Amino acid sequence: MNFEHTSSVPVPRPQLWDLLLDVERVAKCFPGAQEVTPNGDGSYSGALRVRVGPVSLGMSGNLTILEADRNAWQALLQVEGSDRRVGGSVRGRLTMRLNDLSDSETELSLSSDLTFMGKLGEMGQPLIRKKAETTVAEFTRNLVAEASRG
Repeated sequence: MNFEHTSSVPVPRPQLWDLLLDVERVAKCFPGAQEVTPNGDGSYSGALRVRVGPVSLGMSGNLTILEADRNAWQALLQVEGSDRRVGGSVRGRLTMRLNDLSDSETELSLSSDLTFMGKLGEMGQPLIRKKAETTVAEFTRNLVAEASRG
């Protein structure tokens, strides 16, 4: 399943880049993220509590920074997680791109290609897409607030 999201963040591009690549700090902006810890090899382990429709999920998994090109202002991340209790998992890639809108405003473009497996995949695309949209919107609000703190 593909997701696209674009938003503007009222901070300069270098400041937003540094924030987005500080995974432990930016994870605090993601609704339901818990226990994010570095593995020392460009990957991070963590947990995510989320409710999708009538189902509460406790996902645990990894995020790996595959590429981070500051010259192109683009990063490629791999995510994978599972909930053993529900019997579902997710795996995919996320691309982040930053574009200058002005000296003090940056456009953040997120593009992801995710595969949902097991019971999670059986929930249906409309339900998953709606949850993804509300989660990314909340993440963006939290990111703007965090970025404004400096």
